[in-house]
Amino acid sequence: MFLLKLSLLFVKILSCILTPLELIGAEYNRLPIQRDTRDIVAMAQALGATKFVSYLTTTGLNTTLTGQGPFTVFLPLNDAFEKLSDDMKDNFKDTDFARSILKYHIAPGRYDIIEFQDEEILRSLDQDLSIRINLYEGGEAVTASGSLVSRSDINAKNGVLHVIDRVMVMTPEFGSVAGLLGFPIFRYMYYGMIDGNLTGLLSGSEPITVFAPNDAAFQKLPPDQFKKLYKNSTAIRRLVKNHIVRGTFFTAGMYTGGPLTTLDGQTLQVKIVDGNITVDDAPLLIPDWTCTNGVTHVTGDVFMPPGLLESGQTP
Repeated sequence: MFLLKLSLLFVKILSCILTPLELIGAEYNRLPIQRDTRDIVAMAQALGATKFVSYLTTTGLNTTLTGQGPFTVFLPLNDAFEKLSDDMKDNFKDTDFARSILKYHIAPGRYDIIEFQDEEILRSLDQDLSIRINLYEGGEAVTASGSLVSRSDINAKNGVLHVIDRVMVMTPEFGSVAGLLGFPIFRYMYYGMIDGNLTGLLSGSEPITVFAPNDAAFQKLPPDQFKKLYKNSTAIRRLVKNHIVRGTFFTAGMYTGGPLTTLDGQTLQVKIVDGNITVDDAPLLIPDWTCTNGVTHVTGDVFMPPGLLESGQTP
């Protein structure tokens, strides 16, 4: 009987202790989730993106990003600006240039990382420049116009920020791949596009990746190869198609041993050594040049399809 009374007393004491704790827990669960009250500019400052914030101030975009929003900002930190070439750093001294590039990093509306779709196009604050979203490795790697998202979904009271690993300066200002190939360093590739009747493909909407040899690459070809290519539109078409891959492959989506199949049916091999990427042993002289229909990588070599210029062959 004594033990029974003692047990009942213990249960009563325990219930007196637990009841207030349960009430506190229930009350806590009813509290609203606390959101960060800082705006995008203040949050960028807190993340250490002082260069970005400084350019926002000099271009007057700080006023925009302290407004109601919502906005989605792809945020390069200070080290991303330090990676820029000296010439590009000088370009940022031009207020108009800086404003255009910063607007390219800002999309109206809120886009969390889980909402992104592969090959999605986001309208930026610069009406002439859109941001291309790509997902690689089953969505584990996400890029915005080729810049890798290293940290995502940083909330601010008027939007969300995603930290990226580099400044998005390779903008689609030339339009499609066909438009970019009109740039003076691509004369041979441009004429090859026309002679090979590939202008429609390279100016269309289908996402493509083009490895574009510059003129110096073509000039390295033996003279007899040039002679065989001259006015041979069938061979030229095969040659250009051997530099085109369906889908958008920025360097962030490439990996060693990852095969890329060209429209000519050949396989291009990717190698990454000490962070340097080669495709079929050709260095990418200018990687990740964003286009409205994909991406162009400038290469220092021509990818000649096997057997293309063999004697007696009809390509």
